[in-house]
Amino acid sequence: MAFALLWNVWACVRVHPHHLAFFNEASGGSDNGHWHLLDANVDWGQANLALKHWQDERQQQVGHSEPFYLSCFGVDYGMRLEDLGLHGKPVPMKLDPESKMNKSLPINELPPGLYAISVNHLHGYRHHPTGDPDCSEFLQLKPIAIVGSAIQIFELPMGRANESIRNEGD
Repeated sequence: MAFALLWNVWACVRVHPHHLAFFNEASGGSDNGHWHLLDANVDWGQANLALKHWQDERQQQVGHSEPFYLSCFGVDYGMRLEDLGLHGKPVPMKLDPESKMNKSLPINELPPGLYAISVNHLHGYRHHPTGDPDCSEFLQLKPIAIVGSAIQIFELPMGRANESIRNEGD
């Protein structure tokens, strides 16, 4: 009983300050909550500032800026990523005639770079009848980082776009 209580306390401390995305460890933890719920239950744009800090740290680590593509939730409610100092291009999309959704290009057609994808967009969640991007192509990849349990970062290296495909056992 004491172990379970300590485990829960640790999970609560570890997710701080991203409490919105909290899921207990028995359900897979906060980084896997998007497999159970979407929308405001996990991402309402609260991790966008943390993404800016991640982008700055990454640039310091590698010593240069890299192509950065964004598909962040919450920007259609007045939040501008530029106001946070977060710069990048939109994930390349095309209109899917069946679903009438903007879908990311197939992974092998995307340019190399870093891709920051909201878990809502990762699952193709539609908050509006039209306009929300579907980046479900990225579900076949393993993220290199997860920011605030709400944004997953994927890296598509030059000429090796398919090497980070998830293993069947993942």
